[in-house]
Amino acid sequence: MIVLSNHATRDIRARCAALGADAVVNEGATFTRTVNFSDGVDNGAAGWSYSVDYGDGTVVNGNVTTPSIDLSHVFAD
Repeated sequence: MIVLSNHATRDIRARCAALGADAVVNEGATFTRTVNFSDGVDNGAAGWSYSVDYGDGTVVNGNVTTPSIDLSHVFAD
């Protein structure tokens, strides 16, 4: 699950729920994905905060100043 915030509108939150097809990753393998998004409300003037919950107890929080997040996570054996 990925959550973006910075005065996110209801439309942006709905689009965050559909950020791409599900991925299948074998144990020990690395999951990678680039998530691109748009925000016509503030156009990134203040940047965006995000939280990624990989579902295995790992949660990553961060900030970006461009509308793109590069994800990479190894799912342990």
